[in-house]
Formats: sequence, C-alpha cells, structure tokens
Amino acid sequence: MPKLSIVMAARNDNYGGEVYREGPEPAVPTPQKDRMRLSFKTLHEAFKGIDYEVIFVEWNPVEGKEKISEWDFMQHPNVRIIEVPKGVSDQVLHGEKDFHEMHAKNVGIRRAKGEMILGTNPDVLWIHPIPVSILDLKNFVTVSWRWTVYHQVLDYVDNLYTVTGFCLDSNNRIDHDRNSNGDFTLMSTENWNRLRGYSCPNDLGKIAGLDMLQVERARNIGLRLWELPEPIYHVRHPGRKLDSGFGIIETREDWGLPSYNFKELCG
Repeated sequence: MPKLSIVMAARNDNYGGEVYREGPEPAVPTPQKDRMRLSFKTLHEAFKGIDYEVIFVEWNPVEGKEKISEWDFMQHPNVRIIEVPKGVSDQVLHGEKDFHEMHAKNVGIRRAKGEMILGTNPDVLWIHPIPVSILDLKNFVTVSWRWTVYHQVLDYVDNLYTVTGFCLDSNNRIDHDRNSNGDFTLMSTENWNRLRGYSCPNDLGKIAGLDMLQVERARNIGLRLWELPEPIYHVRHPGRKLDSGFGIIETREDWGLPSYNFKELCG
C-alpha cells in the first residue's frame, strides 16, 4: 500500500477555454497536454523518495476529444485514473457545469489508499524534492507557497535541469502567493475523512476560495498549520472568472460518491 496519495482532477477542455502565452511575444495556444506532461514529469522526479500513488480523476470526458487517460505520460505504474462519466456529472452538477474541481477531487480522496493525501493540480511544477518527512505530519494541515512562471518553461520539457534553472531565475517568475489556488493541501487520510473531503457549494457559481476554506476547516478541528520550506511552481495562465463567496456548503455523508463503481485504469 502506498504511503501517500496525490489527488488531482481535470478534463480535456484546456481549462475551460484556450490558454495562451502572455507577454511580449504574439499570443499562441499552450496545449493542456504540454502543461500536464511537464507537471507529471517533475512530479515523478520530486516524489521518487516516497512510496506514492497519483489518483487522477477525469471528470466528464469531453465528447469527441481524446481522453486524458489516453495520453502517453499517463501510462505510469504509480498512476490510477478514475473516470466519472457525463451522466453522473450531470446528476451531481444538475447540468449547470461540465466540471467542478472539488467534487472531482473528492472522488479521488474517497478512493485513496495512502495514509496521507495531497490535494493538488495538474499544472504544478515540482522543482524541489519533496522530503519523506511529510509523511509524519499527521496532526498538521500542510501547505506550500507558490511561484508562477512564464509559459516559456514548456519549451524545455525534455530537460528537467533547464526547467529547474528557468524556475529559479527571478527574471522568469511573475508573482507568488500562499496556497490561494489549492495547489498543495496535505493531511492524513483520517483527517480528510473527518472533514468529509473538500466542501462543495450548492450554488455552483460561488466556487472561489474553497481551497483556503479547507485550510480553515482543518484548523477548526485542531490541526496545526505547517508550510513547506521550499515553494512549488505554476505555469502562468489567465484565471477563470469566479464569483466570490461560498453559498451553501455541502459536506454530505455521500461525499466522493462512494456508491458508484467508476471505471478505473492503472498505468
């Protein structure tokens, strides 16, 4: 059994629309596949000192497009892919949305096998090795601060040494924040279950800030806050417009849809 489960979710829709390079050069598309390829490549390198699994939830695959589960870099012995079909998505999201990150991640969290669970996203760049000591942080909610870097880092997907140098060069870093986008939230499996996973809003338009709410929920049950000493990195992309506020928060007993027997693929 793995010690750590790394949970993330997406669908092949380029984050809800085309994502373009920004800067002095002409805007050109940056395919989601390229961003995820580099993310996964750095992940496997950064976590190689830990017994881990990656649980990737492909929520409501886009009809007529290649599934993320078919991409070559997803075929890895540490990767489990769980597919949530359109019919279930329409039922859970009431037909209002095609994808909801927290509902999708809860599916993965509910099926994780590790003693610790890390909620993250598939556009993070893991430049610094993750210490095995994170497995001992069972009484903490652990977060990481994050640097955002320019899209040109994708040009170096075949050379992780160059990727590392690019991210560490202050000329290539745009801004930093402290876990405001949910890219690193680590807790024990026991504590994720106590919280019933991520909170999910009844009002699907009000989804901004749920990651930071999760940290506060963890602290409210007595967990101490811990921050990794080294940052993670993130490839720049235009942000989605999100409504503020939370609406009515659901933490139902059936969080993560445990009664469904979803299709699962292993790399």
